[in-house]
Amino acid sequence: MKLNKLILGLGLGCLLAASTAFAAHYTPIRFVAELSGDNEVPAVSTDATGTAELWLYPETNTYTLSVTTTGLSGAITGSHIHEAAAGSNGAVAIGLGDFSSYTAAAGGFYAGTFSGDYDGDLEALLAGEAYVNIHTAINPGGELRGQLNRQIDGRITALNYSARGLINPGNGRVGTIIGGFVLGTETKVLIRAMGESLQDFGINNALPDAAIELYNSGEVLIASNDDWKLTQSANVQSTGFAPLVDSDAAIVATLPAGSYTTQVDSSKGAGVAVLEVYVLGMDDLVAVLSATGQHDTLVAAIEAAGLDGVLMGPGPFTVFAPTDAAFAALPAGTLDNLLLPANVADLQSLLLYHVLSGSVMAGDLSDNLSVSTLQGSDVTITLPASGPMVNAAAITEVDIQTSNGVIHSIDSVLMP
Repeated sequence: MKLNKLILGLGLGCLLAASTAFAAHYTPIRFVAELSGDNEVPAVSTDATGTAELWLYPETNTYTLSVTTTGLSGAITGSHIHEAAAGSNGAVAIGLGDFSSYTAAAGGFYAGTFSGDYDGDLEALLAGEAYVNIHTAINPGGELRGQLNRQIDGRITALNYSARGLINPGNGRVGTIIGGFVLGTETKVLIRAMGESLQDFGINNALPDAAIELYNSGEVLIASNDDWKLTQSANVQSTGFAPLVDSDAAIVATLPAGSYTTQVDSSKGAGVAVLEVYVLGMDDLVAVLSATGQHDTLVAAIEAAGLDGVLMGPGPFTVFAPTDAAFAALPAGTLDNLLLPANVADLQSLLLYHVLSGSVMAGDLSDNLSVSTLQGSDVTITLPASGPMVNAAAITEVDIQTSNGVIHSIDSVLMP
């Protein structure tokens, strides 16, 4: 790759413009709605609240939507995405279904996940003129409503980075782009080099077969990639920022605080490339539990109960998470029996007894505090000298933060 003054001068502006166009076209767009009776037209009196999170994928015109409610006056008789500005009512754009489309728990709690082609008016959605509406028998016109407002997502953001082009650096290859970035704390990042992906944006002299190398401040090579699908396909795809072409490169890594240097080059020829670094924010509750190495049994039970979609939704939730050792300490056959398909309702009840609505941090706990779970019964927090407890379980690790709540690890399974 021969990088000349085009990259250092006009070329750098072209590269950044191409990067912006790429992100604007291929990046999923996030919308959030806060659901309340006050938003209904006319407003209704209800103690219910809720949240909806919609991801729109413009390249395929598809969407995913998570909806959670608490405190509803009765079963959901209908739910929809409507189109109208705040303060007015509009026609149904997408039907979401009644209570049978949701997972239900005590206290008017419902959680549902939906996906498919976005059949509504995209211009209305992007303009904030679409809303989620939840109907019940007591409030047939709607008990909860919230406008879907576009978000600048805090979980996936571009880092500032430096870049410069070198001509024939003498490393046996034909050129290099160097980018540096600094992290103030341990951070999960996506680093991607787009060469041939830029051809979709009219870049005819795109770099063939881009490759990345990542170095720490001691100039030690800590990661590399050539053809992103060969090593981290699932991780890269899950970010929503995968390159379009297999021959381009990407790295997903969790890095400690410090300064880093990335190099992009190619052994296949010269051309134009874009180097980008993105911060990937916290994972959801289920993903974090899956990654701890201590809660595999809990994750398997959540999936068997069909609650994974709920706990991946917007929340927020607080989970008292029994460890694998806690489940192993149950009487023989207890867990196997709960995992039988015929006992899914009992399994859901048990698991929801470990979940609170809202993020309850360790600093919010007080002695003899009684709090309601999504199962409907209360748990009691105590603060003995030996450490905090929930019912008879010791809280062994606190404040494991996630994108949609917080986890407190516990040493035994809570029984409702």
